[in-house]
Amino acid sequence: MDNEKNSKLNIVVDTNIIISSLINPKGYEFELIYFNEIHLYVPKMIFFELFKYKDKIISYSKLSEEDVLDLFYELIKKLEVVDEKQIPGRYFKRTYEILKDIDLNDIPFVALALFLELKIWSGDKKLKIGLKNKGSDIVLSSSDLFKIFNKYE
Repeated sequence: MDNEKNSKLNIVVDTNIIISSLINPKGYEFELIYFNEIHLYVPKMIFFELFKYKDKIISYSKLSEEDVLDLFYELIKKLEVVDEKQIPGRYFKRTYEILKDIDLNDIPFVALALFLELKIWSGDKKLKIGLKNKGSDIVLSSSDLFKIFNKYE
């Protein structure tokens, strides 16, 4: 299994990508999640965040609650969940210092990415620009991933 992960792009995925894929299961994000060349990591807290936005996801998707939950069930099979307790505290301290003037809500994702030495797949432009301004180019957008895998038509 580790060899399989090593041959794929390993990346931490932000909640906004998961929400986008649930709202639009025919969209780019959903397609990329199911693309076999990507292995996705998420912090465990993502489930709390997704539950918090459950009603909005259902409303925007125009799908039934059952259909959204079915999609979610299929989607979580593609995610490797990492308990934040496995991430040493120094990564959270470092991440706090980096994000204190960008967005503290992204701490679990950035700390996980730093701990695993991976990039983050996110649609959060503020995070991408903020980190880039601090010399960190760890955030990839959906269009960045499509370019990497030459998936544009």
